[in-house]
Amino acid sequence: MVFTSPFNEPKLTFDMIPDNISLFDFIFDPRYGRATARNPAFIDSSTGEERSLEETRVRTLHLAQGMFKVLGDGKFGEQKFIGTFYPNLLEVPAVTWATHRLGWTVTPANPAYTSAELAYQLKHSEAKALFTFSPMLETAVAAAKEVGIPEDQIFVLDQAPGFKSVQDLVDIGRKEKELPALNWSPGDGKTKMAFLSYSSGTTGLPKGVMVSHYNVIANTLQIVAFNGGFHKEKTTVLGLLPFYHIYGLVVILHAECYSGNTVVLVPKFELEPFVSTLVKYKIAKLFLVPPLVIRLVKDPYVRPEHLAHVKECFSGAAPLGPETQKALRDKVPGILFRQGYGMTETATVVVCSHETDQWDGSAGSSVQLQELKLVDPTSGKEVTEYDTPGELLVKGPQVTLGYYKNEKATAETFLEGGWIRTGDECVIRKSPQGFEHLFVVDRIKELIKVKGMQVAPAELEECLLAHPKVADAAVIGIPDERSGEVPKAYVVLHKNVPHTEETKRELAEWVQKQKARFKRLQGGIEFLEIIPKTASGKILRRELRERHKMHDLRAKL
Repeated sequence: MVFTSPFNEPKLTFDMIPDNISLFDFIFDPRYGRATARNPAFIDSSTGEERSLEETRVRTLHLAQGMFKVLGDGKFGEQKFIGTFYPNLLEVPAVTWATHRLGWTVTPANPAYTSAELAYQLKHSEAKALFTFSPMLETAVAAAKEVGIPEDQIFVLDQAPGFKSVQDLVDIGRKEKELPALNWSPGDGKTKMAFLSYSSGTTGLPKGVMVSHYNVIANTLQIVAFNGGFHKEKTTVLGLLPFYHIYGLVVILHAECYSGNTVVLVPKFELEPFVSTLVKYKIAKLFLVPPLVIRLVKDPYVRPEHLAHVKECFSGAAPLGPETQKALRDKVPGILFRQGYGMTETATVVVCSHETDQWDGSAGSSVQLQELKLVDPTSGKEVTEYDTPGELLVKGPQVTLGYYKNEKATAETFLEGGWIRTGDECVIRKSPQGFEHLFVVDRIKELIKVKGMQVAPAELEECLLAHPKVADAAVIGIPDERSGEVPKAYVVLHKNVPHTEETKRELAEWVQKQKARFKRLQGGIEFLEIIPKTASGKILRRELRERHKMHDLRAKL
């Protein structure tokens, strides 16, 4: 059974998605449908500096000309990979779109990387240059040295002695002649890489996902159409989610900019400055990940008046249960809470909550020009009933090109006919209004099997998070002779809650009262100071499994 979008106003068609332009043209050329930009387009919360979209366009052009002068070897339009290693700052849009103006590819790296992790990405992507930020320069230089990028091809967004800055490149480019047009043929946008984004996956080293210009353009238009076009009043948007991650990169940097909204760039999350930023700039639209939503709901420092200007909150990258959604609405009456689901390989959004059909716990409904289906992960047979779990497969114009230099992984994930395996177990249900919604059960590889019965960690985590003493939680399966596996919980308690056996018993009984016997925390509860997660908020269960193995080994010695 194939599912499509139940929301088709305004209507989006394939011929409305240009396939012969770069993202530079898509963002800056009004012929491609961009909304009139709010002024300013970008605000850097760390400095207070502002920039309009026109100022960004001019700076991007000069930067591209400077980059070509310094890095281009006189060969315009040839493929080149440019590494980026920085937080969300004011120069990021210009660096991104200047690279695209040249027909080159951005490979964005996590600013929390060690030099070894950064070096792996730079080497694998064959990056020829690296843009960074002076506080991260030591790591950047070490990684660049390891892979053979000379120091004169490391550039800083601010200023650092001995290194060219973005401003230096802009000054160089301002003196250069205008670059020729890229003049792509129809279909070129579908094959030319805008980004080489590295996906952590669940095992092994990160894989480079080849994201085309067309992929990002398509998903931007899918997002805009799903949101009803440009009928809404322009607003101020939180730009906290990192632009190295596909969520922030596509949904905020591209879709929100294309929609004409102001993006307030926030380099990192620190609670008190974050709250001050919300208040100072009267931010109305939040894009968050579940841990941050939970923090807003549960941290007593965040008072309702701090969120007085917030009209909409969007959560993605990991499931968020109905209890937390209700708690947010209780704290911010009238807020529109929306959830979505996507992945790097679908650049980005697959489903999203529609403002006219809210259903707590649902990841949302399909965007336009896309097909979804569920298959049995064991037999491969298509699921034909509602409320029946299966692995989600996706087909649409935003599905990316595959994994860079990894044919085996590409063949395993990207299937014939344009379908992609997500690795997520989901169910489709009909809302009271009759619209189809996707519910993410869990990562297939993360399911716990207790005596042959499947237990979803996310279900138990949501149960624990509803307890007033719990700040955060993660659940894994651990080996058990009798049951095969049993659930074990890692819990972060609120301040001043005692880390005692009595607290553990209280939490275990809390779950026991609400869940079936086979879902009880028979593997025990362990307290942590922090749950290990990726920057996008996904729990690093692999680290927790390793932690349990080491603990189990020490106990046996």
